[in-house]
Amino acid sequence: MSDVMIDFAKRELATLRSSDEADEMQDMIEKHVLEMVKLFSDEGHSGSSASYTVSILEKVLRFEPITPLTGEDAEWTVLDYGPDMVAQNKRCSHVFKRADGSAYDCEAVIFRDPDGSCFTSKGSSRDVTFPYRPTREYVDRAN
Repeated sequence: MSDVMIDFAKRELATLRSSDEADEMQDMIEKHVLEMVKLFSDEGHSGSSASYTVSILEKVLRFEPITPLTGEDAEWTVLDYGPDMVAQNKRCSHVFKRADGSAYDCEAVIFRDPDGSCFTSKGSSRDVTFPYRPTREYVDRAN
């Protein structure tokens, strides 16, 4: 299994190159990705265990919570950003608590331009209730 997965990864990584020019950064990234693919492959995952492991790993690498946020006191870091925003969630950095105890996700809505670039703005925040599993809604903007 290891050789099949590594060969596949090498072929896919090759598609990222637009020329034969040397690219130290890309070389380093490809080396690291191949090391991770080898480690994953050596663990012997197949079928459901592979999908389950990848889904957890992706969330952890993106600093996203694996299970829903609870809103319990231990999840919050107290901030000194003014009267409206008093705490930030330790498990999900884009969730904040207001002085009145209500909470919001400042990245709940992501705006996407026609060229594919994305951004957040004041319109990105949504109030949340706990338990809360962070989600993102993508809103495509017209020209």
